[in-house]
Amino acid sequence: MSEQTQNNEVRHNPEEGRFDVQLGDELAVLEYELDGTDMVFTSTRVPEAHRGRGIATRLVKAGIDHARREGHRIEPRCPFVKAYLRRHPE
Repeated sequence: MSEQTQNNEVRHNPEEGRFDVQLGDELAVLEYELDGTDMVFTSTRVPEAHRGRGIATRLVKAGIDHARREGHRIEPRCPFVKAYLRRHPE
């Protein structure tokens, strides 16, 4: 993993309905929609050149942590989020 990837922080961008990580001139994102008290995770995308480095996992963890802090129920529609929750049932 490059130092640039390691140091890039996950940001919450509520106006765009996403969590993101800037990767040079590319962006990795976890998109969501709020539906009442549900936080519906709809899509996780990481640019191909940056895949396999744990970036999607960092995005999902940040999204889930935020949902818990805010009292939202999590609804995973994104396959990556579903898989993450199966691997981390806590």
